[in-house]
Amino acid sequence: MSIAIAAQLPGVISSHAFLGLTQFLGVNDPLIPLVFIAILLAAAVVSVWYIIGAVLNNQTIKATARGEAYQLIGTIILVGLVIFVLYLFATLFLEIAGTTPLLSPQAMSTLCQNLEGYNGQSNGAGLQVVQEALGPPTNICTIVNDPGASVTTALDYPLAAVSTITAGMTTQAGYNFNSLFIFDAWLGFLKSFHPTLALCWMTWQPYGTPASCWFPLPMGYAPTPPIVYLKWSTQPYAGFEMLYKSMGTFGSLLMTSLVAYVIQLLFQNLFLNIWPFLFFFGIIFRATIFTRRLGGLLIAVAIGAVVIYPVLFSIQYLSINDILLNHPIQITYGSGGPNPPYVYNESFYSMPDIAQIAYASGCWPNGGSLAGQEFTTIALYNNPVTGVPGFIYNLYTQWFNSGTDQLNINLNDVTGSNAQPYFNYAANSGQSLLTPCSESTALNATLYIIYAYGITAVTAFFLPIINIIITLSAIRGISGMLGGDTDLAGISKFI
Repeated sequence: MSIAIAAQLPGVISSHAFLGLTQFLGVNDPLIPLVFIAILLAAAVVSVWYIIGAVLNNQTIKATARGEAYQLIGTIILVGLVIFVLYLFATLFLEIAGTTPLLSPQAMSTLCQNLEGYNGQSNGAGLQVVQEALGPPTNICTIVNDPGASVTTALDYPLAAVSTITAGMTTQAGYNFNSLFIFDAWLGFLKSFHPTLALCWMTWQPYGTPASCWFPLPMGYAPTPPIVYLKWSTQPYAGFEMLYKSMGTFGSLLMTSLVAYVIQLLFQNLFLNIWPFLFFFGIIFRATIFTRRLGGLLIAVAIGAVVIYPVLFSIQYLSINDILLNHPIQITYGSGGPNPPYVYNESFYSMPDIAQIAYASGCWPNGGSLAGQEFTTIALYNNPVTGVPGFIYNLYTQWFNSGTDQLNINLNDVTGSNAQPYFNYAANSGQSLLTPCSESTALNATLYIIYAYGITAVTAFFLPIINIIITLSAIRGISGMLGGDTDLAGISKFI
């Protein structure tokens, strides 16, 4: 699976506020010792209960305590069976994952390390939230690199692999959001680009006499009012206004999808950290009749987090990619455009590259540099003579070099055939630095980018909603089997 990760998106979302609540936890906490400690604490609770009955000489309390002791024995057997089944599941998952290059530990380890390295660059590139999600305290890259290190890491691997894939999609969404910003800013510059050239003469002069001044005037220079004033003005990309306005709505949608990926990554990391403790407290709470329903629910939530959700995600990931690999859908962006077309092999987990779409259409600043391309465009577009540096540049150069109020700018340079490149530079100058973006190429790029968002929305909204509903339904059923709560705090109405 190819992952496009080559852009800068500084300061989008910091994960300190999100992942800070899990800093005291770590998925390296062994599950088996926690289970033994929980059983000992549950036994202590039952013992204290029986001792209280004995001290008070209350047969009812003693009988209830004996009943809870039987429940504890049943809980121990139940937990043992659950852990055994979970370990068998993890082993089977690793065996199946190892047979496919899409989900194998080697593939996940390589992807995780690439994402961690890119998002952790000191130059500010990438997303800090992804870097912190993959690093301590979760250490996802360590888990996917050696999932067989312990029982706990083996059980962690399915959810860790899912988190790695989600981290890749989050990084791609951040990169595309940054690319959309550049594309949007470039269209905004072009639609408001309004080059103006004004020359003036202080006295009546024969045709061809050099101009005496120009507008806008240099700072501090205030000549007497001119008697002849010539001005040319054009707004060649005014029609981009409609496309530019639509970019705001589309940018909000793309930002929403990025936030959706971040939320998925947050909850995946949260449950990757806390699921052993859900087992821990679930065993303890099952020791008394007052909290037994809550204990069963906590164990069911842990099973849903490490089994049900990863299985659903993995089935979708493998099946969709397998279908597209066997029946590839190839889309070519920018055919017939000024730049080489961008060929995209459709996949819901490897998104179209918005920067490549815009570049293929010609609506992308040279080198991705907004400031540099805007300055170059201004300089070249105000050049009335082909092959000569920018006209404004010439004016100021001659002004500061001459030391006089007379400028060596002839009327022949800004009238007649020599002035044509000023109004239609792209067609006459042969220069490649000026944008080849036109109304039709800009519209095509916009439509292709909307299509790219449609691909993104599938894994950002549609599939996660299905996974959440099925996982909650499974948790509800498992909780009922374990004698736990089945209402899920009112969520069952939603299901």
